[in-house]
Amino acid sequence: MKNIILSIINLLFISVVSVYAQPSVKFNRDAFQRNLIGQHGITLQWVGWEHRGIVKVTEEDKALKIKGFQKSKENKTDSVSIDGRLEIISDKELKFTGKIITTVNYNNGGKPCEKEGVYTFKKTGNRKYWRMQEMQNCDGVVVDYVDLYF
Repeated sequence: MKNIILSIINLLFISVVSVYAQPSVKFNRDAFQRNLIGQHGITLQWVGWEHRGIVKVTEEDKALKIKGFQKSKENKTDSVSIDGRLEIISDKELKFTGKIITTVNYNNGGKPCEKEGVYTFKKTGNRKYWRMQEMQNCDGVVVDYVDLYF
């Protein structure tokens, strides 16, 4: 009798939990990719967050290409540029392969910091952008926050 009562309680518990359980939201890669294609923003904190630059994401030969830049409104040297390919890892992570160049007159002796290779952009919390995770500037002292807005 004790086993029957425990079984009934167990069944009731499972029924209640399944009724109140949140359905899982699946990541729709195709819809996400469609939203990536187009014009978006890019910033480097040294250049400023107020005046975003522009990147264009296109689809060519079944690959996502990204190209764009942000230039300073205050001088002719400070900027960030990006040129390469994007791969969707998840709605929170993008893999970029290509070249990113940051130039800030008071960082790295004023010389361009050229990074070429594979880099990760991640979105955390409620942020409306993906931040490049490999932040170390070529001077080895400061970090560059390269952000892509989608």
